[in-house]
Order: sequence, then structure tokens, then C-alpha cells
Amino acid sequence: MLLAIDVGNTNIKLGIFNGEKLEMQARLSTDKTKTFDQYALEFKAILYIYNFNCSDISNSVLSCVVPQLSYTIRKAVELITGNEPFEITPAAHLDINILIDNPETLGSDLAVSCVAVKNLYSCPAIVIGLGTATTFCVINNKCEICGGIIMPGVSVSLEALSQKTSLLPSVGFKKPSRVIGKNTDECMRSGSVIGTAAMIDAVCERIEEELGYSCDTIATGGLASLIIPSCKRNIVIDNTLILKGLKVLFDINNKSKY
Repeated sequence: MLLAIDVGNTNIKLGIFNGEKLEMQARLSTDKTKTFDQYALEFKAILYIYNFNCSDISNSVLSCVVPQLSYTIRKAVELITGNEPFEITPAAHLDINILIDNPETLGSDLAVSCVAVKNLYSCPAIVIGLGTATTFCVINNKCEICGGIIMPGVSVSLEALSQKTSLLPSVGFKKPSRVIGKNTDECMRSGSVIGTAAMIDAVCERIEEELGYSCDTIATGGLASLIIPSCKRNIVIDNTLILKGLKVLFDINNKSKY
């Protein structure tokens, strides 16, 4: 079996593939202060909860956008499985052309998501990530990453709004029942959910205007299921996109069976 790990700024996502099937997925909080022993314990506990043994894992693949944790996570995986994971880096064969000024600066999570879309969906496409940051990666009609957009994520923006304004409270994420709020909580939820959805629709429209053709749109990330249903645009939600991309890239770069 293949263990796929995506280390993000807020969460770490784990997935186990048995052949082509994603048998399990789980997540835990990203914590830069933890040692590899602590992460090893947490990974082992999660596998146990889902009725998997460490001995079931024959290979592993890793994407990490937190440089301080790259070594830590690799050592944790090696400790519980006996093998160091294959890490997605600029040196890895990514199976996609990257047409940006400095391709090596593209986050591995964004590259992995685009590889998944290229192999599992169709091009051209806009790949939206709704996590700590809100990102748009554009795949042109030649299946090349031709650029993108990065902006503060919904949770980051909402947290900043509460911290910088004396009278606005912290609110939880919940889809508003209407656009026009009748109290402070409703107004803030409408702004964060409906406002972000409207922004996504408008940005995708402008991307297509610049490209000169329409694109399929795929969204992933922890907030995709909350935000995307409020979009007017037809957008596919795939919360396992990065895990699937990790498997695709492992298959491309490694000949071993699992």
C-alpha cells in the first residue's frame, strides 16, 4: 500500500492507496514545534484507528510546503514504515510544463494539484485551492501551468477582520441563509462565504477572457465544500485532489510495486 502525505500550513492530510483505490484519508493539525517522534506516534495512531498497520505500508510519497517540517515528517514516516518517503521537489519529474518565471518556486501542493487535474480531468482548467491561502492555478489548452493568482485565504481574512476592528467579533464558518445580513454575524458570514464565491466567479471569468477560451474548474481544500456551492459557476469539488496527484507522481517517478 502507498501512504500519501500532504503537509500544508494549517493541516497535514494522510491517505492510503491500495492499488488505485483511496482506502483512507485523515488529517491532523500542522505544528512546527513537534519532533519526528511525536509525529510518528500520531501517524501510527491514525493508521491504527482506521485498522491499518505500519507493516501494510510498502511505499510513501510526501508533499510539504512547510520547509521546517520536511525533514521531521520524512524521519517520522521512516520511523514507522522503515522506508523514507519519496518527496515531491523541483527535482522530481512532475509530468507537466511550468511556464512561470521561476518554476522551482511553485509550491509543491499547487504542482501536485495541477498534475492530478491534467491526468484525471481535462485541460484547459482552473484549479482553485481554498485553504490558508486562496489560490488559482491556470492550466492552458496545451496542458501547461501558465500562471496563477494567490490571495489571503478566507479564514486568514476573517481572522484579520476580527483582530483589526474593535466591534467585529470572531465568527465561525457557516453558510449564510441570505446575502443581505440582518445582524453582525450574518453580515460577516455573507461577506466571507458569498463574497468569496462571487470573487471566484469573477476571477475565473477574467482568466478565461485573458486566455481566450473557457476552462473546466476544479476546487479543493478545507473550505471548498463551504464556499463553492454558493458560486454561480459550475465547479467540481475534489477534496482528495492532492492525495490523488501524489499517487500519480509516485507512479510516474517510481517503478516499484505496492
